[in-house]
Amino acid sequence: MRLLLLISMTYAITLVAAQPFPIDTIQWSGPADKRINFVFLGDGYQQHELDQYIKDVLNVRDHFFTQSPFDHYRDYFNIVAINVPSNVSGAARDPNQLIDNYFGSTFNSSGIERLLTATKSSKASDILFDQFPLFDQAVLIVNDDKYGGSGGWLATTSTNINAPEIATHELGHSFANLSDEYWAGVQFAGETPNMTKESSPNLVRWHEWIQTNDVGVYPHSEEPSWHRPHQNCKMRVLNPPFCPVCEEAITKQIQLFVKPLVSYFPETLNFTVEDEKLVFQLENLLPQPNTLSVRWSLNGELLEPNTDTLSFESSLLLEGENYLDVLITDTTPFVRDDEHTIGQQCNVRWSIWLDATTSIFVEDPVGVLLYPNPIVDFLNLEWVSTQPPSTIHLEVLNLEGRSLMKTSLPGANPISISLQGLPSGQYQVSINDGTNSMVYPVIKL
Repeated sequence: MRLLLLISMTYAITLVAAQPFPIDTIQWSGPADKRINFVFLGDGYQQHELDQYIKDVLNVRDHFFTQSPFDHYRDYFNIVAINVPSNVSGAARDPNQLIDNYFGSTFNSSGIERLLTATKSSKASDILFDQFPLFDQAVLIVNDDKYGGSGGWLATTSTNINAPEIATHELGHSFANLSDEYWAGVQFAGETPNMTKESSPNLVRWHEWIQTNDVGVYPHSEEPSWHRPHQNCKMRVLNPPFCPVCEEAITKQIQLFVKPLVSYFPETLNFTVEDEKLVFQLENLLPQPNTLSVRWSLNGELLEPNTDTLSFESSLLLEGENYLDVLITDTTPFVRDDEHTIGQQCNVRWSIWLDATTSIFVEDPVGVLLYPNPIVDFLNLEWVSTQPPSTIHLEVLNLEGRSLMKTSLPGANPISISLQGLPSGQYQVSINDGTNSMVYPVIKL
C-alpha cells in the first residue's frame, strides 16, 4: 500500500534484500504509479504446486471482477502474483503448533476457528517492498480447503470452494475499510462507512441512500446501539452483492487512488497560435460503462461536450490571451456524495495567445470600435462610420452574464471608460445607441 510504503520507507531501506521470487503478471492495465496494484502471495504451496497457485489467483481475479463496482473499474487495476514456495502444504490448525509453510499461516487466530492469518507477515512485507514496492493491496491465498480468511493490510483467504467470495469480502475490509455487517463482537465495532451508532435516517452518514435498494438503519440484534445499512450485503453474508453504501465506499477508494485523466495534448499549457486549426486531445481511463463527463469551454463558453478530441478554428479566439478549459467528472451512480465528486474532478487549462492589435473589431450595426484589447485600465470607444449618438448605454458583464458595471454617457468621439476597478479577466461589454446593440468580448490585463 502506498501509504504503508511511505511510512515504512526508512525501515525498508535498512532491510537486507529479500530472496527474489518469480513474478507472474495476471493483469497489466497501465503504469504502476497510475493504477491500483493488487499483489498476490501464496502460502502452503510446495514448489510442484505453484501452477495450482496461479490457477487459484486467476479464480479469485475472475470472480472479483464480476462484482460491482469492481467490474466497472477493471482497467484501473494491475494484478501480479509472486510465486513463493513452502516446504509443506496447507495451514496450521493452531497458532501454537505452526507448520513449515513460508508465512506461518494458521487458522484459529485469536481463538476464532475461521480466522486465518499469517503469523510471519513481516516476511510478506519484506518481499513486497523488495519486489513490488508500489503495491496498494496485498492478498494472501493459503493452500488449504478449510473455510477461512481475514482482512487487514494482508487480506487472506483459504482455497475453500468459497475462496473467491471470501477474498472479495475480505477485500471489502482491507481496501475500503468496511466493517462486517454481521455482529463480529464489540472489539470489531467502530464508526466506518457501513457501521455507526447514529440511528436517525436523516443524520446517518449514508442518509442519501435511505430507501434505495432496501438501504435503511438496521440495529444489530446482538448490540442494538450499533447499526448497519442493509440486511443482505456481501459484508454480512457471502454471495449477495455489496449494498449501495458499500459500493459507494469502494468506488470512492478507487477514485482516490486513480484519476481518470491519463494524459493530454498539447502538453504545453501556454502557447501562441501559429496554425489556423487547433487540436486538443485527452487520454482518459474509462469506466465500463463509461460514466465520464467531459466538458470543454473556451473563454467561459461551453463547446462540444463529451469528446476526448476537440478541434476548432483560431478565428474563435479573442485577441490576446484565451483560456481553454476541460473538466472531467466521473458521474458514476455509485457515488451520491457531491463533495467527493467535486473533489475528484480533473481539470486542464490551456492559455492560448493570439497577437494583439490596437483595433481588432470590425464595424457592426452600432459602428463602434473598442481599443486597446487587451486593456490595462481604460477602454476607448470610437465611432468609425457614423456620428456618435447623443447618449450611449454601456454595461460590463462577466462571462456568466452578471452585470458588474452599468452607465449612460453623453455622445463623444472617442469616449474613454475606466475599468480600473475590475480584476484581470475576461468580460463582455454591451453597447446600445438607442437603436442597435452589440456585445463585445474584452480582456483586462
